[in-house]
Amino acid sequence: MPSPWRDLPAAEAAAAVERDARTLAGTLDALEDLEGRMREIRAAIDAGRTDFYEPATDRAIRGQLLTYLSCREVLVRLAWFYREPDREGAGLAERGFLVGYGAGTELVARGMQLVDAFEEAPRARKKLNEGDPAGEIPPGTFERIRGNLADTDLLDAMAAAAARFEGMAAGGRLPAGTPWDRIALRARQGGEVAARLSERLWRYKWDHAVARAVGTGDAGRYAASAVVSAWIGDARLRKRSGREGMISPEQVEALRSRLRPGDILVERRNWYLSNAFLPGFWKHSALYVGGVEGLLAAGVADDPAVVPLLPALAEPDHDGHRREVLEAVSEGVIFTSMEESMGGADAVAVLRPRLPPEEIRRALVRALSQHGKPYDFDFDFFSTDRLVCTEVIFQAYQESIRIPLAEVLGRRTLPPGDLLRMWDEGRRKGEGPFEFVAFYDGDERSETAFEAGPDALAESLRRPSMTPLQEDARGVPLLLHPAAAALLAMLGVGLWVFRRRGDPPGV
Repeated sequence: MPSPWRDLPAAEAAAAVERDARTLAGTLDALEDLEGRMREIRAAIDAGRTDFYEPATDRAIRGQLLTYLSCREVLVRLAWFYREPDREGAGLAERGFLVGYGAGTELVARGMQLVDAFEEAPRARKKLNEGDPAGEIPPGTFERIRGNLADTDLLDAMAAAAARFEGMAAGGRLPAGTPWDRIALRARQGGEVAARLSERLWRYKWDHAVARAVGTGDAGRYAASAVVSAWIGDARLRKRSGREGMISPEQVEALRSRLRPGDILVERRNWYLSNAFLPGFWKHSALYVGGVEGLLAAGVADDPAVVPLLPALAEPDHDGHRREVLEAVSEGVIFTSMEESMGGADAVAVLRPRLPPEEIRRALVRALSQHGKPYDFDFDFFSTDRLVCTEVIFQAYQESIRIPLAEVLGRRTLPPGDLLRMWDEGRRKGEGPFEFVAFYDGDERSETAFEAGPDALAESLRRPSMTPLQEDARGVPLLLHPAAAALLAMLGVGLWVFRRRGDPPGV
């Protein structure tokens, strides 16, 4: 299928590629930090200062896997989106190629790094292959990554893309400035990465084959990694009636009139790769702040911590929409519009904290003070210099509402669905920290969303994480929909953007 990048209007494409370049640069930083920590733990193991039976070491290894998977999801999305970089518009083809090539090269380089670091450490591999039931992360992750690297098509694609990059560099056609120089510097490793992959290719093939042969009960799952299809983009990233998500512009506008600053948005986007790695049906949360007008009405616009943020909040987004939402995405903690946040979703729920106005005001100030911080690919709530989506909510309301954390791959974090579970538990007891405001549920067959009530929202907490395992509005399993069986077969399989077949990427 054609890349959505090629169909974007020029102005929208220019804004998108700049935003994605910043996202890629932040992901590169996170992976460099992960590399240092990975070397430290391997050195400690080799020196005998720790072993794999130590709980702290177990948590560290599993935490590194969580960080890697969260970064990998961002790289996969970028590489797939820019898989066909050539298009009209001054400099857009060059910028699109550099983002896609940079993301793809990093996917391969970091996949090789993970495999090379731990393939000679059987106990570490066992830890990395265990998965995490709480996080719905399937077992066999390490072996799948190694198997993806054992693909000869990948090597051919790497070599062709590296040649194009070198030609652009020699001709002075690389984008310059921040963050482009940072991306280009990392992308220059592409030729070297391809050479190293060539040296290791047959070893990866052999080791992966051995792992498949000795596995018990896993033959079907590992064999699925040979299936190549656009599972990332088949239903989620395809054009859907002229818009990205199932929430319509009319529903966005209707909900806007019912929201108050401080309301919590919990969102779901179907058919996303990250759905395989994040626990529960609900994947994202955001805070409605109401824009400048909302902060004025709430009485916090004149707070010293808020005043410097008003110009950024007042600036319309690339489509001219008002920025009314604070959320942490891979680009960082940013202000977005309702149309961008909720309008790109397939389901959205709104909760309102049961707090007096003065507590809401304090929560808004605490949340707004997080603006501009980078995204936390470690999902580590212990550190507050980087944030994930639910950490914005946690930082805002933890002083007023006790929000318990869950453990996912050894990290204390807050899955978005747990906010809804707190609401549901309180509802059943006749009390609780949150009240129900609205729920728009998506129907995959009609590709539309409809308003539903509290009972339907409570039921959504029992839905599986992956879209093909769900049922549509008529109760028909989505597994029976066209291509859904193939999508399930490829769960966790890394694909590569630069293949001539046009498949989505992942290593």
